[in-house]
Amino acid sequence: MKDAGTFAGSGHCAACRTAFQTVISVALFSMTLGALASGAAERPKQAGPLPSHVRYASLPLAFEQNQGQANSAVKFLARGSGYAVFLTENEAVISLERSVTDLCKTSSTAPLDGHCLHHGKIRKDVFRLQWVGANFAPQVKGLARQTGSSNYLIGNDPAKWVRGVPSYSRVEYHGIYPSVGLIYYGNQRELEFDLDMAPGVDPGSARLEITGDNHHAAKVQVNSDGELVVQTRAGDVRFRKPVAYQPVAGAGKGRHYFAARYVMDNNGQVGFGVSGYDPAKPLVIDPVLSYSTYLGGADYNYATGIAVDASGYTYITGYTSSVDFPVSGGVQGVFAGGNCNTEVNTAPCFDAFVSKLNPQGTALIYSTYLGGTGDDEGVRVAVDSSGQAYVAGFTDSLDFPTAGPLQGSNGGGACGTTAYPAPCYDAFVAKLTASGSNLAYSTYLGGTGDDFSTSIAADSNGNAYVGGLTSASNFPVTYGALQTSYGGGPFDGFMAKINPNGSALVYSTYLGGSQEDHVNGIAIDSSGNAYLAGQTNSANFPVKGGFQPRYTAASCGSALSNIPCFEGFISELNPTGTALVYSTYLGGTAASYGSDIALDSSGAAYMTGWTTSRDFPVTPGAYDTAWGGGNEIFVAKIAPAGGAISYATYLGDIYPDQANTIAVDGSGDAWIAGFTYGGKFPVASPLQSASGGLYDAVVGEISPTGASLLFSTYLGGTGDDAANGLALDSSGNVYVAGDTFSTDFPVTPSVMTTGYTGGSYDAWVAKIGPQNAAGLIATPNPLVFASQEVNTTSTPSILKIGDAGSAALSISGISVTGDFAETSLCGQTVSPAAQCAVDLTFTPTATGTRTGTLVISDSAAGSPHTVHLSGYGTSGAVSLSASSLDFGSVVVGTTSTKTVALTNPAQSPLDISSIQAGGDYTESNNCGSVVNSGASCNISISFTPSAVGTSVGTVTITDTGLGSPQSITLTGTGVPPFSLSADQSLETILVGSAQTQFTVRASASGAFTNPIALGCTNIAPATCAFNPATIVPGQSSMLTVGNLGGLASQSLNFTVTGTAGAPSTATTGTSTSASGTMTASLALTVQIADFTLTASPANNSIQAGQSANYTLTITPLNGFNMPVSFGCSGAPQGATCSFSSSTLQVTPSGPVQDTLTVQTTARSLAGPPSSGWRGRRILWFAVLACWGFLVFGLSFARGRRRYLVAALRTASALFLVSLALASCGGGGSASTAPIIGTPAGTYTLDITVMAQTLSHTSQITLQVK
Repeated sequence: MKDAGTFAGSGHCAACRTAFQTVISVALFSMTLGALASGAAERPKQAGPLPSHVRYASLPLAFEQNQGQANSAVKFLARGSGYAVFLTENEAVISLERSVTDLCKTSSTAPLDGHCLHHGKIRKDVFRLQWVGANFAPQVKGLARQTGSSNYLIGNDPAKWVRGVPSYSRVEYHGIYPSVGLIYYGNQRELEFDLDMAPGVDPGSARLEITGDNHHAAKVQVNSDGELVVQTRAGDVRFRKPVAYQPVAGAGKGRHYFAARYVMDNNGQVGFGVSGYDPAKPLVIDPVLSYSTYLGGADYNYATGIAVDASGYTYITGYTSSVDFPVSGGVQGVFAGGNCNTEVNTAPCFDAFVSKLNPQGTALIYSTYLGGTGDDEGVRVAVDSSGQAYVAGFTDSLDFPTAGPLQGSNGGGACGTTAYPAPCYDAFVAKLTASGSNLAYSTYLGGTGDDFSTSIAADSNGNAYVGGLTSASNFPVTYGALQTSYGGGPFDGFMAKINPNGSALVYSTYLGGSQEDHVNGIAIDSSGNAYLAGQTNSANFPVKGGFQPRYTAASCGSALSNIPCFEGFISELNPTGTALVYSTYLGGTAASYGSDIALDSSGAAYMTGWTTSRDFPVTPGAYDTAWGGGNEIFVAKIAPAGGAISYATYLGDIYPDQANTIAVDGSGDAWIAGFTYGGKFPVASPLQSASGGLYDAVVGEISPTGASLLFSTYLGGTGDDAANGLALDSSGNVYVAGDTFSTDFPVTPSVMTTGYTGGSYDAWVAKIGPQNAAGLIATPNPLVFASQEVNTTSTPSILKIGDAGSAALSISGISVTGDFAETSLCGQTVSPAAQCAVDLTFTPTATGTRTGTLVISDSAAGSPHTVHLSGYGTSGAVSLSASSLDFGSVVVGTTSTKTVALTNPAQSPLDISSIQAGGDYTESNNCGSVVNSGASCNISISFTPSAVGTSVGTVTITDTGLGSPQSITLTGTGVPPFSLSADQSLETILVGSAQTQFTVRASASGAFTNPIALGCTNIAPATCAFNPATIVPGQSSMLTVGNLGGLASQSLNFTVTGTAGAPSTATTGTSTSASGTMTASLALTVQIADFTLTASPANNSIQAGQSANYTLTITPLNGFNMPVSFGCSGAPQGATCSFSSSTLQVTPSGPVQDTLTVQTTARSLAGPPSSGWRGRRILWFAVLACWGFLVFGLSFARGRRRYLVAALRTASALFLVSLALASCGGGGSASTAPIIGTPAGTYTLDITVMAQTLSHTSQITLQVK
């Protein structure tokens, strides 16, 4: 924790801090993510060796300084297991990632002891911690520089690479509030922060606002335990109840604790309330943020089964994706798993493992991988009297290691999806020799579907009994077996007996009905009868003589899918596998799952599992006869003949609980192990009385009558913990194996591995003895301090000492060796299941790695107990005049040099072991091997680019200073010794123009004369031609850009490249020559200009004689800049078009407008109308003239008189008719005159705007009434 004296008085005197320092520390311990949904564990990603007990991740969190690898608002960032922290000027942004579930902890359909067969998806979320009313721009800096640096070489562009990023153990915000400082620090599973408050500062003045990713208020509440709970999509985040203390004055006097709490105001903001502290002294508020994730960047290790031999050696199986799993003297020393495709990701497959641990838990006898290049998972293990281990599991590897097999190859079949094809799983059975170095036999067992072996037992003759489930209709069964045909549904159970050398099946049978059936547990009696436990939802499951002959479960599906619930079953099979001795259902009307079975000497069967049935057949007088809700553990004892239940009891609480395994001791006590959620599980004489996190492993002991809970304990830390396997020895010792995500799982000193390895999950093994004795646990062990300056004292680190026994732990002494000091708050006695704390500090007396021990003399077995301590002493912070250098642009083959000063401000000499640079950078220095206190030296760094482009490098200084190695980040850009230019970079042409031209010139620095080949990139669909195509510096080339005629208006941006051979040493005049070719580039643009024409309004309506106005808008496109003219056609009769301007200048600055006026003419007659009489008078004159001519002609007729008279009569008649017609015309009628003006109608006019060869036309409509 940070020294509170930092803000005391007016200075930062390190020497005076201890004189008056008073600390109030509020610790926010466990933040844990709750289970989200059912599904198995995600495939693994990183590696981590196997522990014997659970390990503790003591490595400090690394806060990287942001140098471009993150958003510019981020000052520092850190990554833990399953989370990332981004620190900006005024908030901490925490990104969470969690797989939907692991081990099917909330699943109601888990087929394998709580382990799913498929892997789950990922849920992510982000929340923010913002300090309300804080300084907007505090000083943010890293403290405690860590060794090493980070590099981000992402993509193929070196310009975007980031190298030499320093990291720090802590980040300080100086002056986050007046007289208040803030420090963030932590480890791989915890994020912590200190609030340093000067005397007189009210702790309530620091207020925290927690928001979600969208800056909306997060759902935050304080629960009944005083914890602050934040709800996220990745699960609940829990801040433990604060603890406040002040150091007692005087060296080594310890701490005085006070009550502390979270205080939420009406706006949902969180403050801190501390009672009883001294306000005249400095105050530190120190919350711890801890959480759990399934995907944390490290690989997975799961222990699923355990067995113990007569000597107390334990045999553990499970599966791992860790390439550095601890192997020793086994069959297979190298991880073989390949990549497994799932619908979530591509990640390493699992390998099964088998490990043998000595009785003291201090060393491995042997440990081996077991697997091929696919996915291999060990589930259960058994051991015979000679120490040979029998392992059952499943594999989809086509190259699983076999030896003397009864089935030498995978049964085949494709069980993946179209997108992610994968082979089917086969069960496997392997027998290891006592040394673990050879396979006595190893065999596949399966058909063309999925086959999973879930349980195994061995008899005294070396026969192996294997149970599981299969979807294969051709699973290898033997003639005359109980059931030789597949019953139907997704899976049938199976039971197989294999002879001692693994070469043949003694018998093999299906066991199932028409729905789904799983065999999960096997026990064998001395006669060779096999007892099977599991679950089924088949109403026609084979039953015989049992106490519950009928399937009673209801539907567990939805309204659209009527899926029957599972119901537990117990079946006894005769020694030949040909008949059932008895078989019975076990369950109520809701779901029940049988996970394991055990036998006592009388032949009574004990079954455990979990149920959601409120009417599970519990018996009167049993320990718990009331269903608490959700998944609840059950334990049932079945009479030897199977016809009655001796007892059946619930075991659990209102939260989900699950039992995975069961064993029975010589007294008839039933031992179960599994896990619980929520912290309400019943305990009795516990080793650990309270839950450490959301999920904890549990171990319980039920009396022979089922009436009492004799022993029950949590077993876990602040992460997720589960117990999967359990075994007993004849001395009453209980052996439990499982997996944990807790860095503070309770471990004892001096075991094989005392610290968490940093993987996403670690396997663990525990031994619980029957003695009434104390049991000491100490975490963390080892305890690793951050780097510390020589002769200065670190902030305290806490070692927790606990009693994991049934008797009080007496502590007679605690001593420390090395550069470490302790202040114990434990006293002389620690009660069972209680803990105390020891404060440890580190004061290095020399540079380098410093080690020591804390030795506890106590009343527990194995005393004295040792905790290993380590830290790194440094010479103090090294000062560099620059942490980064930018050389700018440097011509390839030439050199630029810059200098950085190194100063040693510490009181002790600085030993320098190396100063190194690489790539295009070199260094020289006058520092020597030692820089005395207060002295300085210079480091000259030269950049000689060997190629064109950005070059990133690092100077690394390795020394005894704080934060070694220090680094200087180097950047520079190599540029060619020549360049290209053009007479102008932009050419504008009109749409439809076929081509344009540029003049391109080359120039060079120095005497560079190599020929330069010209080309174009990113120019399609246009074409590029140079004349000439190759030039030397000082020359020019005509570039013709063609094929432009069909392109629309646009800006065609392209690049002209010039490529030349690298300069030689003689050319550049330097001692260094570049190699290969170099390219210079020139950006050019062809702007294809155009314009648009719009008329408004498009339609107009007027009376003849009126005018209509239209506004014409010409909008330039892509740099159009020239005059335009106007034209009009299609005007009606008597109408004319006129423009306010006959030409307009259009510029790129914006649209211009002109006005079109269409003038029409009023309609009228062409002249006055004519009289009717005047017309008739003309007709009369014509008729009379005709008659006169006729009479005159008759006067000369002779000889034909008769004919002429007749003609005269006819003519006279015509004359009379003509007179009549003429008289009918009436008097006074006039003739019609012609009409002139614009006729009525609707007309379409074409308006044309022209610019050189370019024209656009728009149509308008005119209605004349």
